[in-house]
Amino acid sequence: MLLLAWCALSVVWAINPSIAVRRLLLTVIIIASIFLLVRENGYQLTIDIVRTILFLTVFANYTAVFLFPDWGIHQPSETDPSIVGAWRGILMHKNFAGPVCALTIIVFTLDANNVKRWIKALTIALTLYFLLRTESKTSMLVLALSMGVAGLFRVYRAQYRIIFILAAAIGLAALLLLAIQFPDWISQPFESEDTFTGRVQIWAILVDYWRDHWLLGSGFGSFWNVGDPEPISSYTNGWVSAIASGHNGYLDLLVQIGLPGLLLAIFAAFVSPAWQIISQMQLPSPRRSLIAAIVFFTFGHNLTESSLFDRDSFIHVLLMITIALLYLSRDNDPTSDAEAVSLPSRDDG
Repeated sequence: MLLLAWCALSVVWAINPSIAVRRLLLTVIIIASIFLLVRENGYQLTIDIVRTILFLTVFANYTAVFLFPDWGIHQPSETDPSIVGAWRGILMHKNFAGPVCALTIIVFTLDANNVKRWIKALTIALTLYFLLRTESKTSMLVLALSMGVAGLFRVYRAQYRIIFILAAAIGLAALLLLAIQFPDWISQPFESEDTFTGRVQIWAILVDYWRDHWLLGSGFGSFWNVGDPEPISSYTNGWVSAIASGHNGYLDLLVQIGLPGLLLAIFAAFVSPAWQIISQMQLPSPRRSLIAAIVFFTFGHNLTESSLFDRDSFIHVLLMITIALLYLSRDNDPTSDAEAVSLPSRDDG
Protein backbone atom coordinates (compact mmCIF):
# COMPACT_ATOMS: atom_id res chain seq x y z
CA MET A 1 0.00 0.00 0.00
CA LEU A 2 2.86 2.38 0.77
CA LEU A 3 4.51 1.59 -2.55
CA LEU A 4 1.29 2.12 -4.51
CA ALA A 5 0.67 5.36 -2.63
CA TRP A 6 4.14 6.61 -3.63
CA CYS A 7 3.46 5.57 -7.23
CA ALA A 8 0.17 7.48 -7.14
CA LEU A 9 1.94 10.53 -5.76
CA SER A 10 4.49 10.32 -8.59
CA VAL A 11 1.70 11.01 -11.09
CA VAL A 12 1.94 14.65 -9.93
CA TRP A 13 5.41 15.02 -11.47
CA ALA A 14 5.07 12.34 -14.17
CA ILE A 15 6.29 13.25 -17.65
CA ASN A 16 3.05 11.93 -19.14
CA PRO A 17 0.39 11.95 -16.36
CA SER A 18 -2.37 10.39 -18.47
CA ILE A 19 -0.23 7.36 -19.35
CA ALA A 20 1.01 7.17 -15.76
CA VAL A 21 -2.57 7.08 -14.42
CA ARG A 22 -3.65 4.35 -16.85
CA ARG A 23 -0.64 2.17 -16.08
CA LEU A 24 -0.99 2.69 -12.35
CA LEU A 25 -4.70 1.84 -12.39
CA LEU A 26 -4.00 -1.37 -14.30
CA THR A 27 -1.30 -2.30 -11.79
CA VAL A 28 -3.58 -1.61 -8.81
CA ILE A 29 -6.50 -3.53 -10.35
CA ILE A 30 -4.30 -6.56 -11.04
CA ILE A 31 -2.74 -6.63 -7.56
CA ALA A 32 -6.08 -6.11 -5.79
CA SER A 33 -7.78 -8.77 -7.93
CA ILE A 34 -5.03 -11.29 -7.23
CA PHE A 35 -5.16 -10.79 -3.46
CA LEU A 36 -8.97 -11.05 -3.45
CA LEU A 37 -8.98 -14.19 -5.60
CA VAL A 38 -6.30 -15.89 -3.50
CA ARG A 39 -8.20 -15.07 -0.32
CA GLU A 40 -11.37 -16.54 -1.84
CA ASN A 41 -9.81 -19.68 -3.36
CA GLY A 42 -7.23 -20.62 -0.74
CA TYR A 43 -3.78 -22.08 -1.23
CA GLN A 44 -4.39 -25.42 -2.92
CA LEU A 45 -7.02 -24.30 -5.43
CA THR A 46 -4.91 -21.29 -6.40
CA ILE A 47 -1.81 -23.41 -7.01
CA ASP A 48 -3.84 -25.99 -8.94
CA ILE A 49 -5.23 -23.27 -11.20
CA VAL A 50 -1.72 -21.93 -11.82
CA ARG A 51 -0.44 -25.43 -12.60
CA THR A 52 -3.33 -26.10 -14.98
CA ILE A 53 -2.70 -22.87 -16.89
CA LEU A 54 1.03 -23.59 -17.14
CA PHE A 55 0.34 -27.20 -18.19
CA LEU A 56 -1.86 -25.98 -21.04
CA THR A 57 0.73 -23.34 -21.97
CA VAL A 58 3.39 -26.02 -22.45
CA PHE A 59 1.30 -27.80 -25.08
CA ALA A 60 0.22 -24.52 -26.69
CA ASN A 61 3.89 -23.58 -27.02
CA TYR A 62 4.76 -26.85 -28.75
CA THR A 63 1.73 -26.47 -31.01
CA ALA A 64 2.94 -23.04 -32.08
CA VAL A 65 6.47 -24.32 -32.76
CA PHE A 66 5.44 -27.30 -34.91
CA LEU A 67 2.26 -26.05 -36.58
CA PHE A 68 3.01 -22.32 -36.82
CA PRO A 69 6.84 -22.08 -36.85
CA ASP A 70 6.79 -18.62 -38.47
CA TRP A 71 5.43 -17.40 -35.15
CA GLY A 72 6.62 -20.02 -32.68
CA ILE A 73 10.29 -19.67 -33.68
CA HIS A 74 12.17 -16.39 -34.12
CA GLN A 75 12.76 -15.94 -37.86
CA PRO A 76 15.70 -14.40 -39.82
CA SER A 77 13.56 -11.31 -40.40
CA GLU A 78 13.99 -10.36 -36.72
CA THR A 79 15.81 -7.09 -36.10
CA ASP A 80 18.05 -8.86 -33.55
CA PRO A 81 20.00 -11.62 -35.34
CA SER A 82 21.14 -13.13 -32.03
CA ILE A 83 17.67 -14.54 -31.31
CA VAL A 84 17.04 -16.15 -34.72
CA GLY A 85 16.08 -19.81 -34.28
CA ALA A 86 15.15 -19.46 -30.60
CA TRP A 87 11.77 -20.87 -29.61
CA ARG A 88 9.10 -18.58 -28.20
CA GLY A 89 5.91 -20.64 -28.65
CA ILE A 90 2.74 -18.62 -28.26
CA LEU A 91 4.57 -15.84 -26.44
CA MET A 92 5.88 -12.59 -27.89
CA HIS A 93 9.59 -13.20 -27.30
CA LYS A 94 12.01 -15.87 -26.12
CA ASN A 95 12.72 -13.70 -23.06
CA PHE A 96 9.06 -14.16 -22.10
CA ALA A 97 8.99 -17.87 -22.91
CA GLY A 98 12.13 -18.59 -20.86
CA PRO A 99 10.85 -17.47 -17.45
CA VAL A 100 7.44 -19.06 -18.07
CA CYS A 101 9.21 -22.39 -18.68
CA ALA A 102 11.43 -21.95 -15.62
CA LEU A 103 8.50 -21.16 -13.34
CA THR A 104 6.54 -24.10 -14.78
CA ILE A 105 9.37 -26.42 -13.74
CA ILE A 106 9.39 -24.87 -10.27
CA VAL A 107 5.66 -25.26 -9.61
CA PHE A 108 5.57 -28.84 -10.97
CA THR A 109 8.64 -29.91 -9.01
CA LEU A 110 7.96 -28.33 -5.61
CA ASP A 111 4.98 -29.03 -3.32
CA ALA A 112 3.35 -31.08 -6.08
CA ASN A 113 2.68 -34.40 -4.35
CA ASN A 114 -0.99 -34.22 -5.31
CA VAL A 115 -0.11 -34.28 -9.03
CA LYS A 116 0.21 -37.68 -10.71
CA ARG A 117 3.82 -38.68 -11.21
CA TRP A 118 3.51 -39.23 -14.96
CA ILE A 119 1.91 -35.81 -15.45
CA LYS A 120 4.65 -34.23 -13.38
CA ALA A 121 7.47 -36.03 -15.19
CA LEU A 122 6.04 -35.36 -18.66
CA THR A 123 5.45 -31.67 -17.96
CA ILE A 124 8.90 -31.11 -16.47
CA ALA A 125 10.67 -32.97 -19.32
CA LEU A 126 8.79 -31.12 -22.08
CA THR A 127 9.24 -27.78 -20.35
CA LEU A 128 12.94 -28.31 -19.71
CA TYR A 129 13.56 -29.10 -23.38
CA PHE A 130 11.54 -26.06 -24.48
CA LEU A 131 13.51 -23.88 -22.04
CA LEU A 132 16.77 -25.08 -23.62
CA ARG A 133 15.42 -24.20 -27.08
CA THR A 134 14.48 -20.68 -25.97
CA GLU A 135 18.21 -20.06 -25.36
CA SER A 136 17.20 -17.91 -22.37
CA LYS A 137 20.42 -18.06 -20.35
CA THR A 138 19.13 -15.87 -17.52
CA SER A 139 16.13 -18.13 -16.91
CA MET A 140 18.29 -21.26 -16.97
CA LEU A 141 20.80 -19.88 -14.48
CA VAL A 142 18.25 -18.37 -12.10
CA LEU A 143 16.17 -21.57 -12.26
CA ALA A 144 19.17 -23.62 -11.11
CA LEU A 145 19.86 -21.19 -8.26
CA SER A 146 16.17 -21.13 -7.29
CA MET A 147 16.05 -24.90 -7.03
CA GLY A 148 19.10 -24.74 -4.78
CA VAL A 149 17.33 -22.20 -2.56
CA ALA A 150 14.26 -24.46 -2.52
CA GLY A 151 16.42 -27.35 -1.36
CA LEU A 152 17.75 -25.28 1.54
CA PHE A 153 14.26 -24.29 2.63
CA ARG A 154 13.04 -27.87 2.28
CA VAL A 155 15.16 -28.79 5.32
CA TYR A 156 14.92 -25.40 7.03
CA ARG A 157 12.92 -25.01 10.24
CA ALA A 158 11.58 -21.67 11.48
CA GLN A 159 12.90 -22.42 14.98
CA TYR A 160 16.39 -21.79 13.60
CA ARG A 161 15.61 -18.43 12.02
CA ILE A 162 18.06 -16.53 14.26
CA ILE A 163 20.90 -18.83 13.16
CA PHE A 164 19.75 -18.45 9.56
CA ILE A 165 19.71 -14.65 9.79
CA LEU A 166 23.17 -14.56 11.39
CA ALA A 167 24.56 -16.87 8.69
CA ALA A 168 23.00 -14.74 5.96
CA ALA A 169 24.40 -11.56 7.52
CA ILE A 170 27.87 -13.09 7.73
CA GLY A 171 27.63 -14.20 4.11
CA LEU A 172 26.58 -10.73 2.94
CA ALA A 173 29.37 -9.15 4.97
CA ALA A 174 31.88 -11.52 3.36
CA LEU A 175 30.64 -10.59 -0.12
CA LEU A 176 30.90 -6.91 0.75
CA LEU A 177 34.48 -7.36 1.95
CA LEU A 178 35.36 -9.19 -1.27
CA ALA A 179 33.85 -6.36 -3.31
CA ILE A 180 35.90 -3.81 -1.36
CA GLN A 181 39.07 -5.88 -1.59
CA PHE A 182 38.77 -6.72 -5.31
CA PRO A 183 36.86 -3.82 -6.92
CA ASP A 184 38.54 -4.25 -10.31
CA TRP A 185 37.54 -7.92 -10.49
CA ILE A 186 33.93 -6.98 -9.70
CA SER A 187 33.73 -4.09 -12.16
CA GLN A 188 35.63 -5.71 -15.03
CA PRO A 189 32.64 -7.54 -16.59
CA PHE A 190 30.72 -4.26 -16.74
CA GLU A 191 33.42 -2.39 -18.61
CA SER A 192 32.65 -4.11 -21.90
CA GLU A 193 29.64 -2.83 -23.82
CA ASP A 194 28.89 -6.37 -25.03
CA THR A 195 28.50 -7.75 -21.51
CA PHE A 196 25.05 -9.25 -20.82
CA THR A 197 24.19 -9.00 -24.53
CA GLY A 198 24.63 -5.24 -24.59
CA ARG A 199 22.57 -4.58 -21.49
CA VAL A 200 25.45 -2.69 -19.88
CA GLN A 201 24.97 0.07 -22.47
CA ILE A 202 21.33 0.41 -21.41
CA TRP A 203 22.10 0.34 -17.69
CA ALA A 204 24.76 3.06 -17.99
CA ILE A 205 22.24 5.45 -19.57
CA LEU A 206 19.59 4.63 -16.95
CA VAL A 207 22.10 5.36 -14.18
CA ASP A 208 22.94 8.71 -15.83
CA TYR A 209 19.25 9.60 -15.89
CA TRP A 210 18.80 8.56 -12.28
CA ARG A 211 21.70 10.72 -11.13
CA ASP A 212 19.84 13.74 -12.49
CA HIS A 213 16.47 12.61 -11.01
CA TRP A 214 17.56 10.53 -8.03
CA LEU A 215 14.70 11.37 -5.66
CA LEU A 216 11.53 11.46 -7.75
CA GLY A 217 12.30 9.90 -11.12
CA SER A 218 10.16 10.41 -14.19
CA GLY A 219 6.92 9.23 -12.58
CA PHE A 220 5.43 5.73 -12.47
CA GLY A 221 5.10 4.24 -15.95
CA SER A 222 6.53 7.42 -17.50
CA PHE A 223 9.91 6.42 -18.84
CA TRP A 224 9.41 3.96 -21.70
CA ASN A 225 6.81 4.32 -24.48
CA VAL A 226 5.38 7.66 -23.35
CA GLY A 227 5.47 9.42 -26.71
CA ASP A 228 7.77 12.00 -28.20
CA PRO A 229 9.97 13.12 -26.62
CA GLU A 230 10.80 10.24 -24.34
CA PRO A 231 13.06 10.82 -21.30
CA ILE A 232 15.86 8.67 -22.69
CA SER A 233 16.08 10.70 -25.90
CA SER A 234 17.88 13.45 -23.98
CA TYR A 235 20.65 11.00 -23.04
CA THR A 236 21.16 8.99 -26.23
CA ASN A 237 19.97 8.80 -29.81
CA GLY A 238 21.36 5.34 -30.47
CA TRP A 239 19.66 1.96 -30.50
CA VAL A 240 18.96 2.19 -26.76
CA SER A 241 16.47 4.99 -27.40
CA ALA A 242 14.35 2.62 -29.52
CA ILE A 243 13.85 -0.14 -26.95
CA ALA A 244 10.95 -0.46 -24.53
CA SER A 245 12.64 -1.83 -21.41
CA GLY A 246 15.77 -1.31 -19.37
CA HIS A 247 16.30 -5.08 -18.98
CA ASN A 248 16.71 -4.57 -15.25
CA GLY A 249 13.63 -4.35 -13.07
CA TYR A 250 15.39 -2.39 -10.34
CA LEU A 251 16.86 0.26 -12.65
CA ASP A 252 13.53 0.59 -14.45
CA LEU A 253 11.80 1.34 -11.15
CA LEU A 254 14.65 3.59 -10.06
CA VAL A 255 14.28 5.90 -13.07
CA GLN A 256 10.49 5.94 -12.70
CA ILE A 257 9.85 6.38 -8.97
CA GLY A 258 13.27 7.34 -7.64
CA LEU A 259 15.25 5.88 -4.77
CA PRO A 260 12.38 5.99 -2.20
CA GLY A 261 10.11 4.10 -4.60
CA LEU A 262 12.73 1.46 -5.37
CA LEU A 263 13.38 0.85 -1.67
CA LEU A 264 9.64 0.47 -1.04
CA ALA A 265 9.35 -1.93 -3.99
CA ILE A 266 12.23 -4.10 -2.78
CA PHE A 267 10.81 -4.19 0.73
CA ALA A 268 7.30 -5.10 -0.50
CA ALA A 269 8.40 -7.70 -3.04
CA PHE A 270 11.35 -9.35 -1.32
CA VAL A 271 12.33 -8.20 2.17
CA SER A 272 8.94 -8.58 3.83
CA PRO A 273 8.13 -11.89 2.06
CA ALA A 274 11.60 -13.22 2.91
CA TRP A 275 10.97 -12.49 6.58
CA GLN A 276 7.63 -14.29 6.40
CA ILE A 277 9.28 -17.29 4.71
CA ILE A 278 11.92 -17.69 7.42
CA SER A 279 9.74 -16.81 10.41
CA GLN A 280 6.36 -18.52 9.88
CA MET A 281 6.20 -21.48 12.25
CA GLN A 282 3.12 -23.08 10.70
CA LEU A 283 4.33 -22.97 7.09
CA PRO A 284 4.83 -26.56 5.82
CA SER A 285 8.28 -27.24 4.37
CA PRO A 286 7.09 -28.13 0.83
CA ARG A 287 5.04 -24.94 0.68
CA ARG A 288 7.91 -22.89 2.11
CA SER A 289 10.33 -24.22 -0.51
CA LEU A 290 7.92 -23.47 -3.39
CA ILE A 291 7.25 -19.91 -2.24
CA ALA A 292 10.95 -19.27 -1.59
CA ALA A 293 11.89 -20.52 -5.06
CA ILE A 294 9.37 -18.28 -6.83
CA VAL A 295 10.36 -15.21 -4.81
CA PHE A 296 14.06 -15.87 -5.40
CA PHE A 297 13.51 -16.49 -9.12
CA THR A 298 11.74 -13.15 -9.47
CA PHE A 299 14.53 -11.43 -7.55
CA GLY A 300 17.25 -12.93 -9.74
CA HIS A 301 15.43 -12.62 -13.04
CA ASN A 302 14.93 -8.88 -12.56
CA LEU A 303 18.68 -8.38 -12.55
CA THR A 304 18.69 -8.77 -16.35
CA GLU A 305 15.00 -8.40 -17.27
CA SER A 306 12.19 -6.09 -16.18
CA SER A 307 9.01 -7.50 -14.68
CA LEU A 308 8.84 -6.12 -11.12
CA PHE A 309 5.53 -4.25 -10.66
CA ASP A 310 5.17 -4.24 -14.44
CA ARG A 311 1.40 -4.36 -14.68
CA ASP A 312 0.32 -7.71 -16.22
CA SER A 313 3.78 -9.20 -16.74
CA PHE A 314 3.52 -12.94 -16.03
CA ILE A 315 6.41 -12.97 -13.55
CA HIS A 316 4.91 -10.03 -11.65
CA VAL A 317 1.49 -11.69 -11.59
CA LEU A 318 2.92 -14.95 -10.23
CA LEU A 319 4.95 -13.06 -7.64
CA MET A 320 1.81 -11.28 -6.42
CA ILE A 321 -0.01 -14.64 -6.25
CA THR A 322 2.89 -16.07 -4.24
CA ILE A 323 3.00 -13.15 -1.80
CA ALA A 324 -0.77 -13.35 -1.36
CA LEU A 325 -0.47 -17.09 -0.60
CA LEU A 326 2.29 -16.37 1.88
CA TYR A 327 0.23 -13.87 3.83
CA LEU A 328 -2.79 -16.14 3.60
CA SER A 329 -0.75 -18.80 5.37
CA ARG A 330 0.43 -16.27 7.94
CA ASP A 331 -3.12 -15.26 8.75
CA ASN A 332 -4.07 -18.96 9.00
CA ASP A 333 -7.11 -18.37 6.78
CA PRO A 334 -9.46 -21.41 7.02
CA THR A 335 -10.08 -21.34 3.25
CA SER A 336 -6.42 -22.12 2.61
CA ASP A 337 -7.07 -25.85 2.82
CA ALA A 338 -10.70 -26.44 3.68
CA GLU A 339 -12.00 -25.54 0.23
CA ALA A 340 -9.06 -26.94 -1.74
CA VAL A 341 -9.70 -28.70 -5.04
CA SER A 342 -6.72 -30.83 -6.07
CA LEU A 343 -5.52 -32.30 -9.32
CA PRO A 344 -5.90 -36.11 -9.44
CA SER A 345 -3.49 -37.78 -7.05
CA ARG A 346 -1.32 -40.80 -7.73
CA ASP A 347 -3.71 -42.97 -5.72
CA ASP A 348 -6.81 -42.08 -7.75
CA GLY A 349 -6.14 -44.74 -10.33
